[in-house]
Amino acid sequence: MSTSPHADGETDVDESLDAELLLAWPMPVEPDGDKYSRGTVLVVGGSPSTPGAVVLGGLAALRMGAGRLQIATSAAVAEMVAMAVVESRTIGIPTSASGGLSGPPSEILAEAISHLDALLVGPGMLPDDGTTQFIEGVLDCVGQDTLVVLDALAVTSFDDLDEDLLSRIESRLLMTPNKQETDALVPAPCSDHHDALRCAARVTGAVVSSFGVVQCPDGKRWRTAGNPAGLGTSGSGDVLAGLVAGAASRCGDREQAACWATFAHVEAGRRLGASIGELGYLARDLLDEIPHCLPR
Repeated sequence: MSTSPHADGETDVDESLDAELLLAWPMPVEPDGDKYSRGTVLVVGGSPSTPGAVVLGGLAALRMGAGRLQIATSAAVAEMVAMAVVESRTIGIPTSASGGLSGPPSEILAEAISHLDALLVGPGMLPDDGTTQFIEGVLDCVGQDTLVVLDALAVTSFDDLDEDLLSRIESRLLMTPNKQETDALVPAPCSDHHDALRCAARVTGAVVSSFGVVQCPDGKRWRTAGNPAGLGTSGSGDVLAGLVAGAASRCGDREQAACWATFAHVEAGRRLGASIGELGYLARDLLDEIPHCLPR
């Protein structure tokens, strides 16, 4: 566990998110450590028609330096996901006729969830009548020290989730919403996306990463110098969510995890914009750039 360079209780800070900040706030690295010392991540999501989301999220977690990866996705595509991400353990989940993940966690999945450093829920999930129950079942298995990242459908389902369950994980919660998902979290329209992020963090208690901004519930905020236009592409959000989970597994500090992952995401987009073009690079292209974007 690392210590933030900011004073305890400091609020309403709007600070630059850049390499200099991260160098002063280094990720822990054990010279004699192994894969367990860098943390275990589980990505829960996907569907028969959107298996790529968990592939991108899982690979991003590994590129961020996580030690162990597990993916839980629709049983209909679990074998294909396992072949695409050979570095991961893969767990199949029953899927409804509409493609939604359904039912309570199996004993195998529940056991995996209970022994994590970071859990990512939501990438590629499709809405279904059982969505709320499924997400609640997953979150109910989370251990006391696990950081929890909600993305995509898990974000837009937030208001439907059990309040007592959410109160148990609030201090360990992160979110990676896009603009539409951020708007779904706030009780009333906001003046702009930054205002919406501020409101979303306060009402959910989560540390939120979106479009190059990390927003904390207490008003603390970090911003990158910009958000490359090319990051607005299919799968880019899945990569960001995976980066946050991977960083969270390494450091155990949700603010540090969000800052490191957000910087890496934006910097990878900047580097690809310079080498390929402002637009046209793919989310999968971000993955190979990530290790080169991490200050050290």
